Amino acid sequence: MKTSPLQLLRYFVPEIACTANKEFNVEKDVEVSMDQFQVLVELSRSEEEEEQNSWLLDMAVIQQIGPKQNFPYEFKLNIVGIFSCKKELPNGIDEERFVKVNGASILYGVAREIVRSTTANGPWSELIVPTVSFFEPPTETETGKATSATPSHSTP
Repeated sequence: MKTSPLQLLRYFVPEIACTANKEFNVEKDVEVSMDQFQVLVELSRSEEEEEQNSWLLDMAVIQQIGPKQNFPYEFKLNIVGIFSCKKELPNGIDEERFVKVNGASILYGVAREIVRSTTANGPWSELIVPTVSFFEPPTETETGKATSATPSHSTP
């Protein structure tokens, strides 16, 4: 087994809010509306750790509930990760793209556990947010071919 060229150096949570829905009825079906769930990702170079080729990945995981929607919790979590990436990536992979896809995947796993453990302490059962993919097809400029690009944030 070998280590990944991408390493999570540290992370912190600058914002977390979770509200239990007082109107939630455990006897009714849970009303899931995926358009009210968002995962937003921003990636930039880390000035603090520049000598280590570091990146700062800022992620927001948001669940809003509509009026009279039977869903147990509404939450917002902002988590920031600082990653180090070795310059020698295989097969000419673009470093920024590599860090964004893989770094977001790593940080999202941490965010999922934070949401699960936070909601586990609430009045309703724990909530496990859906798995998402941060892979974006290469753009035309990355491949030299015509492909569709996706926005800079991911939603399930």
